[in-house]
Amino acid sequence: MTVTTNNVLGFKEYLKNNKSAFKENIIPAYMNDILPVLGGTFPTGTDALTPIKVILFGYNETVNVANKLIDGDYVYLPGTSNDKVRLQNGSAYADFNFDVNGDVTGQVVGNYYVVGGYRLELINIGGGLYQSTPAPTYTMTQSTTSLNEGETATFTISSVNAANGTVLYWSTTGTVSGVDFTDNAVSGSVSISNNAASFTRTLTNDLTVSEGAENFTITLSDSGGNVIATGTQIAVADTSAATYSVAGASATVAEDSSITFTTTTTGVPDNTTLYYTLDPTGEFNTNSGQFTINSNTGTVTVTAQQDFEVENDETVTFQVRLGSTGGTIVSSTTVTVSDTPFTVTCTAASTSINEPLTGTANVGLNIATTGVNDGTVLTASIKSTSTGSSLDVGAIPSATVNSDTATFSIPVLRDGRTEGVETLIFDIKVGNKVVATSPSITINDTSYVGLNHTGKTFGPIHINRDNGNSANASDIYSICNLDQLADGSDVALFVDNSGSMTTATIQAAYDSLIAQLTARNMSVIVVTNGNEDWISDFDTTL
Repeated sequence: MTVTTNNVLGFKEYLKNNKSAFKENIIPAYMNDILPVLGGTFPTGTDALTPIKVILFGYNETVNVANKLIDGDYVYLPGTSNDKVRLQNGSAYADFNFDVNGDVTGQVVGNYYVVGGYRLELINIGGGLYQSTPAPTYTMTQSTTSLNEGETATFTISSVNAANGTVLYWSTTGTVSGVDFTDNAVSGSVSISNNAASFTRTLTNDLTVSEGAENFTITLSDSGGNVIATGTQIAVADTSAATYSVAGASATVAEDSSITFTTTTTGVPDNTTLYYTLDPTGEFNTNSGQFTINSNTGTVTVTAQQDFEVENDETVTFQVRLGSTGGTIVSSTTVTVSDTPFTVTCTAASTSINEPLTGTANVGLNIATTGVNDGTVLTASIKSTSTGSSLDVGAIPSATVNSDTATFSIPVLRDGRTEGVETLIFDIKVGNKVVATSPSITINDTSYVGLNHTGKTFGPIHINRDNGNSANASDIYSICNLDQLADGSDVALFVDNSGSMTTATIQAAYDSLIAQLTARNMSVIVVTNGNEDWISDFDTTL
């Protein structure tokens, strides 16, 4: 059926409204039938009687065009406002969309759709006038079917009817991965120009030991994901396997001495970075790192640490790795770390120190060493104290070994507390290792508060710790000459609980004193205080 009409505005509506009457989606017409709708002159090579195939469709309809078009056919799609249609050819299809004016959107004259074997090039916008030509075809050739690592394969694409700028996509399958290529890529794209394009794939010299043969195949696809060409599998030979050998300058190294490990290689390019680890860790000044190969040689120097432990020789493995400190081990060697003998002794300038009445006194500790390097820093800490208190000692400085000697000067503080004789023992350390222990240092409780006033007050007095045991109790009654007082006298007793000695630690002496005073009918006022503030406590009627 031939369609003719001069009603420009009603032309597309006429076709759509009468689609069912034509019984076919594709009907014949002439160029003059649609020219009033499109406007302008006849396309080059056409005239009023040039045949056109009009494709009729409802909104979002799929029209099967398989075997309905031939090369050179003019095809018209009478799209109306915001219309759409899908043209199907076997498994291939293309979607056409129209704007509010019924003009095809997303294309300009010269663009084309590929629908299976049809290439539909846009000739005019008004709706959509297309001309059918054979769809683009592609072939891909490759320069080789086998490669050594480090070599390049070239892929050449030839096309027919492909527009300039057509983008094609290549992808890689096989046993290789991105790291096997110099650009780390397994996919990419290429653009057609004058029906031709090419790209290359270059393998890297990865120096992987015992990697074995690999392979890959390149597949070419169009923008719709359709495979349009597949290459031939390329075999990859493992030709860049290098060799590595490492040895230490000596089989044995003493603590606090250095050792150099030399790695020799074959097939490794200059400036290649290799990595090393030491197992077990902690025996050397470093546990891991990197070094560079030049002229097939690289070196690492490390120092065995003196750990100040008396121990047997230890075996450490030096490991050469690829890629990182966690990479593949390609060579290793062992080294024996021998124990360096050392001695550290501690003596005291004096083993008896008085708490100062003013300022500070000092505990002097003299350190003598053998086998300990100059510059080694020693620290001291209180190991034990007879009372569990270290309030008599100020901040403890460190000491540095020089010519096998070092000296600690540890301040003893005036605290004014009643606490009796104390003893302190110090640990001498290197890091966390105790290397010596001091002799016991006696701290004499001489920094009392107040003075004796004969006949009126007695004290402060220092008595034994008895912890309730009468056999160890001091006789406070006799020490203070209380028998010179008359029977029935009033007595005030201040017990200083501010230090490590409290009422509980002199309980037997206290109980004995109270018993003796009670026997003489003496009235006793007892005040205990934790702050040594005996003056305000006795500001009361006695």
